Amino acid sequence: MLCILASCRILTSMDLEDTEKIEELLRVNIKLARENNRMLRKMRRAALLSFWWKIIFFLLVSGAAYYVYQHYVRDYVIEVQAMYSGLQEGVDTVKNIPNKFGL
Repeated sequence: MLCILASCRILTSMDLEDTEKIEELLRVNIKLARENNRMLRKMRRAALLSFWWKIIFFLLVSGAAYYVYQHYVRDYVIEVQAMYSGLQEGVDTVKNIPNKFGL
């Protein structure tokens, strides 16, 4: 009977040591989990800022292109369209020349 009690005391003291080790491991695990959560939040924040920056950049580039077209390029495009339609009329008259002469 004494032997059984002695072994129980040994197990109990080992259990206390194991419990302390487990508690220390849990503390380290909690610390790592908090640090991991902080890094994940920073990564998410960076991803969101990057997303919105890309949208703002795209809108600025599109707006700049529209502004340049409206104030500088539109008049030239209208002139080119007028020249093209004049050229098209000239080609049509050349196609109709044989009909005028009865050929």
